Amino acid sequence: MQKKLKSTLMKTILIMISFLLLSLHLYAQSNSVLAKAGNEEITVDEFLKRFEFSPHARTETAFDSATTKRDFLYTLLAEKILSQKAKELGIQNTPEIKTVMKYLSDLYLRDALYQKEIKDKVKISSNEIAEGKFKISRTLKTKFIFSENRDEIESIYNKLKAGLSFDSLLSIRPENKEQPQPSEVTFGTMNKAIEDSVYKLFPGQFTSPIKLKEGWYICKVYDVQTKQDLTQEDLKKIENVIRARQEDAIYENFYKKFFKGIVINANRNLFDEIYKHLLRRFTAKYSDESSPKNKFDLNESDIDSIKKSLSTKLDSVFIKFKKDPVTVNQFLSEMKLISFWTDSIEPKRLHTIFNSYVANYIQNSLLSREAKKRHYDELPEVKNNLKMWEDFYLANRLMTKVFSQINVNDKEALDFYEKNGQTVHAPDTVRVLEIFSHNLDTISQALKEMENKMSFEDAASIYNETDSLKLSKGNLGYFPVTEKGEIGKQADKLKVGEIFGPIKNNNGYSLIKLVDKRKGSVIDSLGFDEAKSDLKNIIRTERMYKTLDTLTAKSAVKYGITVNEKLLSDLKTTTINMLVFKRFGFGGQITVVPYSPLFATWYKIYLDYLNKSVF
Repeated sequence: MQKKLKSTLMKTILIMISFLLLSLHLYAQSNSVLAKAGNEEITVDEFLKRFEFSPHARTETAFDSATTKRDFLYTLLAEKILSQKAKELGIQNTPEIKTVMKYLSDLYLRDALYQKEIKDKVKISSNEIAEGKFKISRTLKTKFIFSENRDEIESIYNKLKAGLSFDSLLSIRPENKEQPQPSEVTFGTMNKAIEDSVYKLFPGQFTSPIKLKEGWYICKVYDVQTKQDLTQEDLKKIENVIRARQEDAIYENFYKKFFKGIVINANRNLFDEIYKHLLRRFTAKYSDESSPKNKFDLNESDIDSIKKSLSTKLDSVFIKFKKDPVTVNQFLSEMKLISFWTDSIEPKRLHTIFNSYVANYIQNSLLSREAKKRHYDELPEVKNNLKMWEDFYLANRLMTKVFSQINVNDKEALDFYEKNGQTVHAPDTVRVLEIFSHNLDTISQALKEMENKMSFEDAASIYNETDSLKLSKGNLGYFPVTEKGEIGKQADKLKVGEIFGPIKNNNGYSLIKLVDKRKGSVIDSLGFDEAKSDLKNIIRTERMYKTLDTLTAKSAVKYGITVNEKLLSDLKTTTINMLVFKRFGFGGQITVVPYSPLFATWYKIYLDYLNKSVF
């Protein structure tokens, strides 16, 4: 119940790692063009935003800013180039790109609506600041009595007024177990109604019953500790608390007014049909004893399977908006992007979760449609962010297309096999240290400690959430780079001693350090038939990189590129390494910027083409 005392509706638009946000450099030349690729520009502002909010390989004591900046710029240029090439091929019109861009557009539209209707209406008065200064300078020690019943709390209050001891009454109540000692509270840590009441008291006094949503409280103050001087951190907290509370109040008022009288229904038969397929999929996927106990999710392939099962009904209207109703196919396609998870696969609980999911989908759609009606899609901030994501997805889709079109036949695999002396090389192995946490704040703190010269091993023994990793100081031992998913892929690209991350995985976030790398040994015992599949993948991957290098370099010559070398050299960047998430108004979150693995090898080929003048 102690948790019930604390404010619960903290809705911020941009969250994560405040020290990183503060470190983002602001430049007078932020709109200056750093590089161009055809009709696409990369401004200083876009480069810094992408660079500062993306993880980069580095060592514990050094960061090669010049090389990293240059390679990162070439990566962004490749993205712009391949995006233009993708548009030439019509990839922007594919269902996959249309779905992801609609989802992102809705996020940014709702965010703009939240900014206009809620955040922009926050006004902090001098009286509120003065009240905040008074409260934050005082730390109170309190306990509470709680009841869901008004008559009971009134009876307790009357007994207290008659002289009965607060502690005696509390000692026989269930909430006493939560409060072995008085809790220390200060400004912003309690519900405002309780805070306003307790800050009027002297030690030994108690409040009258205070009504909150969950029930009634009577609080007693045991002690008050006062400090004379306020720090800059205190002053910042005062403003943040006032702003958040106003934001919550304005949000609640807007929410009630906006949705009042609006009724949008989903097709009940289709709802039941989709629910049955969700239940079957969850049951089949999590049938063994090793399955998780409190978080179950469906991935893209799971949703695709459900779509296949519902193939005859995909074009049926599921959400009955008067204008632009949503089909089963549209609904499930968006579900693929944000995934669907539940804390239980018990049928009734899953039905409730899915019902809430659909209701939330309808509410979000109404909000984004309202923002579109107000033409918020024309706001520069919305347009710039959507352009950034569109370029990323188009380039990424083109890369995937290139890989899918590369075929290797048996003869080519056999020629490769014989050319290499009928031997097969096992993948390289790496030894990696890992810091794992579900919380990005924890990863941030570990990085901050390493900035202050703490070793990775010591940070791993402190900040790992897994006991085995804590005890081993993060040591994962040796493993092939083809294992451990994204950790193995990224470790393969690092130099010994480099740190990278955080890496997003299914369970949380990982920060890794490459300790050692060993070349894969030669396996000569495999016959061709056994090795054929691996050989084909090796050839496909090599061809893909060569094809992408050539495609990007030729397209760069075609479109034309320029780089302001002096401006790039003069740019100052931070050495803090962090992947940051943006939380949107009215819900939803994605990374602040797309994460693009370094792709700079094409640039040398581009220069060769320029020197030869032909290709």
